[in-house]
Amino acid sequence: MPGRRRTLVVSVAGAAKNGETSDAAHDVLERKLREQGVQWEIAPSVLSQAAATVRELYELLEVGEHVKGPITASIAYDDFDLVVTLEYEGTLPYIASDQQPGREMVEERSFAIASRAS
Repeated sequence: MPGRRRTLVVSVAGAAKNGETSDAAHDVLERKLREQGVQWEIAPSVLSQAAATVRELYELLEVGEHVKGPITASIAYDDFDLVVTLEYEGTLPYIASDQQPGREMVEERSFAIASRAS
């Protein structure tokens, strides 16, 4: 059973148009992720995997010019799941996956959720 959920919200710049490259923005988020991960006692291997995944997403967002403005990252952990959520104004990148879930795994798929501001 998961423990108490803890959350940290980090505001970082988006694409290079905002005066900061995605590398610099990602570095801010990665530093916060690692600092908070130590306090929350998250395994270093989990933090490294999360940081690499976020860096790849930043690259997708920058190459596709999906972001218009700042990115707000939310890092949440409940002793079982580490969830990093990026919120920004813009469009969703296409993320292809060649993974085919087994019959017994059909209900456990990842979904991207987007909403449009009115």
